[in-house]
Amino acid sequence: MSAPNQAPAKRFRWDGESLVPAPGDGARPEVIDSWLVADGAWLAPERHAERFADAVHRLHGIDPATSRALVSAAPPLIPTTGTWFPRVEYSPTDGFHLLVRPAPPLGSTVRLWTAPEPDTRLHPTIKGYDLPLLNDLREQAHAAGADEPLLVDAQGHVLEGASTSILWWRDGALCAPPESESVLTSVTRAVLVDLAEAAAIPVRHEQARPRDLDGLEIWAVNALHGIRPIVPWPGSPVLPGPATQAPRWRRELQDKRSINDNAPKQR
Repeated sequence: MSAPNQAPAKRFRWDGESLVPAPGDGARPEVIDSWLVADGAWLAPERHAERFADAVHRLHGIDPATSRALVSAAPPLIPTTGTWFPRVEYSPTDGFHLLVRPAPPLGSTVRLWTAPEPDTRLHPTIKGYDLPLLNDLREQAHAAGADEPLLVDAQGHVLEGASTSILWWRDGALCAPPESESVLTSVTRAVLVDLAEAAAIPVRHEQARPRDLDGLEIWAVNALHGIRPIVPWPGSPVLPGPATQAPRWRRELQDKRSINDNAPKQR
């Protein structure tokens, strides 16, 4: 995988037929989706397109075909060398946009910070809607010496990170919080679950508090960083176990990445 690059970000607006340059920052989006492109390859593009289209349709009633057309038009504008983190956006005041931006440095581990209050997001299943709240929690996590806020429900059960899904290994099974209206549908989590099931590895849904994960291998996963094992986090007695499973499943994810045939050969 290529090193992060320093190229400037470029913004494009969907005019109903194609993506055209759009200088400026654009309005704050209500729905977003993003994914890592490394030397032209990305993971499960169709799942990102479907998640974005479904979210825009549920929130604003827009035909999913419109959102899919935007995502389908993106690859020719994304360079095929280097690491990139493109984002598709929808704002009710500014329409559909594509932001082609360099990927930030990729991490190998992550430190969690448990949010002090239960999750207060308004639309947990809509990626982007509660971004201001999540950014505020992320700033609090950084101030506490951590990387990622861990969101919990009113009973203290693990939901997810601000930008990650939380997975763990228990007795040879890949475990995750139950799918619900309180948890974003994660593309990376879904791919890992499919891979585990194909390998005849048990997959379990568990309601667990942070303390229930003590001694287990715990992951934070997302489209940007892939799998990052969790290391001891500030203010928590939880001591994660060694990340013995991570190397194998990182290779599995890498093998699932594909080159989009619509991408340019050079840019």
